[in-house]
Amino acid sequence: TYGEPAVTIKPGARLNLVLGPNGTGKSSLVCALCVGLGGSTKLLGRADNLKDYIRRGCDRGWVETTLSGGPGRPDFVIRCEMAKTDSGYKSDWRINRASKSKKEVQDLVKSLNTQFDNLCQFLPQDKVVEFARMDQYELLVATEKAVGDASLYNTHQALNQKRELVKVQQNAADASARRHEQLVAENQKLERDYERFRRRRSLQERVALMKKKYVWMGVQELQDKAKAAEQEAKQAQQAVTAAQAEASHDERPLKQRQQDADKAKKAAADLQQAVRAKDKEIKKAAEKLTQEEDAVREARTKLQGLQKEKDDGEATKDKL
Repeated sequence: TYGEPAVTIKPGARLNLVLGPNGTGKSSLVCALCVGLGGSTKLLGRADNLKDYIRRGCDRGWVETTLSGGPGRPDFVIRCEMAKTDSGYKSDWRINRASKSKKEVQDLVKSLNTQFDNLCQFLPQDKVVEFARMDQYELLVATEKAVGDASLYNTHQALNQKRELVKVQQNAADASARRHEQLVAENQKLERDYERFRRRRSLQERVALMKKKYVWMGVQELQDKAKAAEQEAKQAQQAVTAAQAEASHDERPLKQRQQDADKAKKAAADLQQAVRAKDKEIKKAAEKLTQEEDAVREARTKLQGLQKEKDDGEATKDKL
């Protein structure tokens, strides 16, 4: 837009306005600021190739921008020279007449908090529509970056991270509370199961004890019958002895008594056989009693295991 002699613009300390009809080069000033300070041509919404910003009909162009270094610091004079080539273009950069790379120019501009990619700080005409589409969050972030140094934006990001951390910790706390309630319900169920098992085991032990008492009562009854049979055998033997003594006087009474004695012996033998059968039953009952005692010991061992699981569950509940 501008040729020789070069156009020099010296802005003041406050608000500066550039006024003029369409086509007088107002947007060219914006483009010159962006290109001359190392900004990306894509931010302008126009041509992407740097050679397209050289005046039509010319092979070379330059932009020189003076940036204030701030109170007590020297100014920075940044010069960008562009030239068309067969392959495209080439550019040469200088800071205070010293040759520099484009990256060094961009680092200097960034250190002075100049942000060409922030629409709240640098808004070309062709990017107004894009600025209008920004939501509240994007506007807030862009404003934070545009105002002051980077501490405001960094503090905001740190707050967002801490808010996310609070959400994560709150979710973890809620999950722990739900898990605690679940464990409490499971522990209550285990306590009910344990109480039912304890009552059942107590009843089983009482039944086993009653069975033992019943067997012992049968043993006592058999012992009483054996004593009675022994007494009858003695009485029969005495009768036989008496009958033998009287044999010399009366043979028939002797035979009768002999028969009575034989019957008594047979009855004693039958009773003795019954006693032996009962002895076998007693042995079987004793073996069964031993098996039941083993079962009782095994049940007590299981009961102790359940008691330990209950104690561990209560300890876990206390920790939670």
